Amino acid sequence: MGGRMGHGVDRDADGGAAGGARNGAGRMPGRQQGMAAVEFALVVLALLVVLAAVVSYGALFWAQQKISYAAGEGARAALLESGLDAGLLAGMGAGEEGGAGEDEGAAAAGASAGCAAARQAAGWLAVGCEPAVRACAWDPGGDTRCVSITVTYDPAGWPMIGTLRSLAGGGARTQGWIPGLLAAQATVQVEEPLP
Repeated sequence: MGGRMGHGVDRDADGGAAGGARNGAGRMPGRQQGMAAVEFALVVLALLVVLAAVVSYGALFWAQQKISYAAGEGARAALLESGLDAGLLAGMGAGEEGGAGEDEGAAAAGASAGCAAARQAAGWLAVGCEPAVRACAWDPGGDTRCVSITVTYDPAGWPMIGTLRSLAGGGARTQGWIPGLLAAQATVQVEEPLP
């Protein structure tokens, strides 16, 4: 059955015409090899763009978690420092006539200590920190004082974020899905309400 069939067409072992899509050695012709290389390059480029996006978003999520942790640590330090300062002032015999101003001083000391602790907890991230001492939102009468620690970070300096923005076209199109500023806030009550 193999070999020449009398019609002048050579058949290979599985019955197909020899020399059709492949040359005699089982390789694709030169034109097909070039197309395969172009297709491979396009697929690899698309996969690299997707990989860059995944890594960039992972970095953003990591940075957001890091600054949330830093804000919490700052609030914890503010609470501990303001309690320590208020205890020292009370131990030194602070009378009732000077109590409100000294409580404000203890809260302010806690706020500055809170930002120092937040920057330390953020590690190598160059974060901004804004402490605020004010009446607690959950106490409309305003008898209690709260310290809020707000930590911010601008991820624009990261090379991967810049690359992702440029691949996406930059400008206003990326504002909705690539944040320009990451922020976290933590609030603690630093003193008990007055009786």
